[in-house]
Amino acid sequence: MKHCIYFLLFFLIGATIDATAQDTLYYKNGSKQIVKVIEVGLDDLKYRDFLNIDAPIFMVSKSEIYRVVFADGNKLFFEEDPLSLEPSAESLKKTNAIKFEFLSPLAGALAFGMENMIKKGVSLETKIGIIGAGFDPQEINPGGAYLKAGVKFMSSPDYYVRGMKRTHQLRGGYIKPEIIFSKYAIDRQANMPFAPSQVVRVDYTNFAFNLVFGKQRILGEIMTFDWYVGVGYGTQTNNFNSQTHSTTDEDESWFAKAYSHTYGGPRSPITISGGLTFGFLFK
Repeated sequence: MKHCIYFLLFFLIGATIDATAQDTLYYKNGSKQIVKVIEVGLDDLKYRDFLNIDAPIFMVSKSEIYRVVFADGNKLFFEEDPLSLEPSAESLKKTNAIKFEFLSPLAGALAFGMENMIKKGVSLETKIGIIGAGFDPQEINPGGAYLKAGVKFMSSPDYYVRGMKRTHQLRGGYIKPEIIFSKYAIDRQANMPFAPSQVVRVDYTNFAFNLVFGKQRILGEIMTFDWYVGVGYGTQTNNFNSQTHSTTDEDESWFAKAYSHTYGGPRSPITISGGLTFGFLFK
């Protein structure tokens, strides 16, 4: 009888120790948590509250954990898989980018941009271009600037698979409503009867609203690569007629190259834009 009582007593003590054995999770963000580990799976770790054996089972991704220290002192480390396609926690914190319009010098300007994430799936992008800082094959001596501003809305997939995650907040396809303003001056032939070869300086002001479609990639978790095309409507004002004293009925004043976009003219005020950008991510 005594043996049965001792056995029962030892069993109860052992069960109590096992139920309250403390395992410690150390997270990559620096925090730690006292738990009772239930199972270590391929991708996740399951645990309970160590003070309540009847508590529900919780699950955490192994990618969030640096190490586990078990109640018996054994340690389990989770090394980052060098072949993993999942971005690092440090990379995910980089939600801003400074950019350069790669093809802008060929269009006669030098353009830079900035993208700032507002919230998940939405970011604000602004661009400024220095007109005249690029190539000038037409020899019209352009000078001025343009400004673009728009809100990027990242597109979502048509369906979701359990566990699917976006690899980076700024990566993926997007739609961007964009407002454009440009102001510049160029040299133009006057084509006046009394001075057919005279060159005059003409000022141009452009406004446009474009709907931009693009796709952005993340390179090496430090760079962005973005290609896009946009279409919309625009207006243009100039002082060509006052400079040349033109009396012709045909409107020769408008200029298609707005540097920030292409303008179709007063009879067809369609605007088209496009480009490639490279950028660098930062926090």
